[in-house]
Amino acid sequence: MRVNNLKSFEIGRPKMRFKNPQIEGKLYLYRQPQFDIALWMVSTLLAKQVLFQITQGQTYDFPGGGSVVKTQWHTSMVQAGQFPNPDVFYAKQISLDFRGDIFELDAQHLVWDSLVTFNISQRPFLQLHAAKLPGAGGLFGFTGTNFTNGLPTQDNEFDFSDQNGEVISQGQNFNVVIDPTLVSDASGAGTYTTASDQQEAGGTGVQAKLTLDGLYGRVVL
Repeated sequence: MRVNNLKSFEIGRPKMRFKNPQIEGKLYLYRQPQFDIALWMVSTLLAKQVLFQITQGQTYDFPGGGSVVKTQWHTSMVQAGQFPNPDVFYAKQISLDFRGDIFELDAQHLVWDSLVTFNISQRPFLQLHAAKLPGAGGLFGFTGTNFTNGLPTQDNEFDFSDQNGEVISQGQNFNVVIDPTLVSDASGAGTYTTASDQQEAGGTGVQAKLTLDGLYGRVVL
């Protein structure tokens, strides 16, 4: 039997490890949060929005007549509402962050009036008010009229109860719905939706980002 000679740089490094330190064809898990934006222009009613449906390179028309072509900054999605096969995602935490220069009234309406629903295969796996979803980031040590949703520390996220989180398997559709249109006023009369801040007052509208934090599994090629 012939034994090939090893060069010095090959010692302790089998050739199968040259491409990727995993076994070919197996899923490799690594932490990669999934995120998407929700925007409302100034002087606009806070309408319901469905996230993770508009991918990179597509045009996002948001309430108030604004639009933007999504990039890697706006969203992590490359397919509408699902991950490429055979990828899988273990959603361990969820958080809602918004720009710190938001008007106070807009911040209150966003987090207090919005009901957030996380759906997998058209079934809700989490439904609660946005005020319970801390920002897990944002401004800190600031002054003036800037705001943040909860303590702006990176680990300040809402945890899913299961050890593995909520699993989005290959090919499963998912979304997160932010709905501020369901709340009623104190008298219980009708649906109460509030207009965003006034443009002439220097308002910035509402710019929020929803993050599903967890482990992403993709095949090693």
